[in-house]
Amino acid sequence: MTRRIAVVLLAAALAACGKTEPPPNPQAPKDAPAPASPAQAYRDAARGAGISVGQTMAKDVVYVFFDPQCPHCAAMWQAAQPILGEVRMVWIPVAFINSLSAPQGAALLGAPDPAAAIDAHETKVNQGDYGAMPAKVPPELLREVQSNTKLWTGIGADVVPYVLYEDAQTGKAGIISGQLPTAELKQRLGLP
Repeated sequence: MTRRIAVVLLAAALAACGKTEPPPNPQAPKDAPAPASPAQAYRDAARGAGISVGQTMAKDVVYVFFDPQCPHCAAMWQAAQPILGEVRMVWIPVAFINSLSAPQGAALLGAPDPAAAIDAHETKVNQGDYGAMPAKVPPELLREVQSNTKLWTGIGADVVPYVLYEDAQTGKAGIISGQLPTAELKQRLGLP
């Protein structure tokens, strides 16, 4: 594969997760609701089925809606690793990008060690390997991903990663749409 083709394919993959050209989402309602306030969206996100990583007893909880097929989400996963000693993050899988999204999200939720499974998966996505269709996924886990997707669209989100947090210093709720590098992520979360 020539370098030019690889660059074009990478650019196409990166465009898949943003607002400019969102891929078709058959589960999204035709008339999307108005975005929820950051405080309400943060409270609503706590209802999602997710994978908890980081400090279990941390007072600061960050909710991240992600799609297992999203390269931006994989980059955010890498950016978040250095701050996991300061916060607890709950990664909530949604089905947004393609037909692999829901089964992969369900497989991550149902893994014997979900934190290790998401780490391995997002590391592979960062390397350009988006994984395959899981062999068998329990229907109840697929329903959890579908429920997460409805929750995500219900708060007015239309991009992944979609991060909901309360500033560690002010307590004010905030939203991050898209990926950030570690330093900017830490600053937005109000971490020292």
